[in-house]
Amino acid sequence: MSQTYTDLTETMFPDSMDQWDRYLDPTIQTISLITQYQNFYNQGKFEEANGVIENNPILKRIIVNASTMNKTLDAIMALQRFYFSDFQAYLQNIIQLKGEYASTVKYPKYSVVTYIVHDNTEAFLCLSGNCPIGTPPTNTNFWTPWTARGEKGDSGTGLTPRGTYSITKDYYVNDMVSYNNVWWYATRDNVEVTPSESDRTWVALLKFSADLLTFDNHETTLRSSTFQNALAELAKRGEHVTPVTLTAAGWSETLPYEQTVDVPGGSAELSPIMVSMLPDGAELAAQKAYNKAFGILSSGTAFLNDGSATFKVYKKPAVDITVGLKGV
Repeated sequence: MSQTYTDLTETMFPDSMDQWDRYLDPTIQTISLITQYQNFYNQGKFEEANGVIENNPILKRIIVNASTMNKTLDAIMALQRFYFSDFQAYLQNIIQLKGEYASTVKYPKYSVVTYIVHDNTEAFLCLSGNCPIGTPPTNTNFWTPWTARGEKGDSGTGLTPRGTYSITKDYYVNDMVSYNNVWWYATRDNVEVTPSESDRTWVALLKFSADLLTFDNHETTLRSSTFQNALAELAKRGEHVTPVTLTAAGWSETLPYEQTVDVPGGSAELSPIMVSMLPDGAELAAQKAYNKAFGILSSGTAFLNDGSATFKVYKKPAVDITVGLKGV
């Protein structure tokens, strides 16, 4: 029986894979048993017909009946439920950032830790579902590096950031500038050559929407619209996470179900990202309940007002849930 979907008694999914026998064609050795089953069935002696199957288990791999179809139905329903409501949350939470490596901690698969290697802090991803306690991240049987480092130990693209393009400056090969919400790099030394796709002096490296790179700072009432200033504002604001709690009893009674919660510092001008705040070490049942509720929220909509946020869903989460709004 599935531990996640307890009403689906004929499947183990998604907690484990179903172990089913493959079906067989009738043979000369089984044809008499099949005929006996069919005779009982045609006479309306269903108990006797089922007894033939129970006394000869090989017939369960040959005769298709309601029990056979119910196993298939439960497996399909479990698969549909998982992808419909739980899979998005599963993907969003599959990578767990665990911070600095500790030799006394049991790390589950897909944990990411930081670890000092040759005086440098590097990141590692656990790829084993059974990593022994005390296994250092440098053990490639259980971990894989998430930080790449060149022969010299230097990181980067080899380009030289020069800020916003200015027609009065001299530029050199591999200089990088921002102009019209695009990062450009120089292919040759130049002066007074405005970045453009019509000239190979500059090549577009990254393009961004102007909407993404315009921010209002409500503390200073200043707007950042240049590329590097917008990125600086994003860096300050984007890493902050504001926790909000939605209660199971707080949803409206009619579709779409709505709930509004206080968000200190919230503004209709912001576009935060909802992130999981599942506590470390949560029991399996709590993890499943949280992930299911998070998946429901992810499938709905939400928007910020000044000082609050409104969530809309089409299925009510069964538990109270605390999520983070990253960027508020």
